[in-house]
Amino acid sequence: NYCNLDDQPAFKGVNTTTEFMTKYIFDMLAAAARADSLGRKGSELSAIRVTISESHIARAWYEAAIH
Repeated sequence: NYCNLDDQPAFKGVNTTTEFMTKYIFDMLAAAARADSLGRKGSELSAIRVTISESHIARAWYEAAIH
């Protein structure tokens, strides 16, 4: 369902740019990996990369190791 993320309580006062959202999604996935909640053990993963495409010429990504 489409919604304006800036109107969601979780993002109140935050500019939900594509760059912000890639880091936000990374943080959620990294936490799930550390809790072994992604369908495999988090210890089997060394890094996660999140890529969001706004269009065929605009995208952002965030990649980092899982600690």
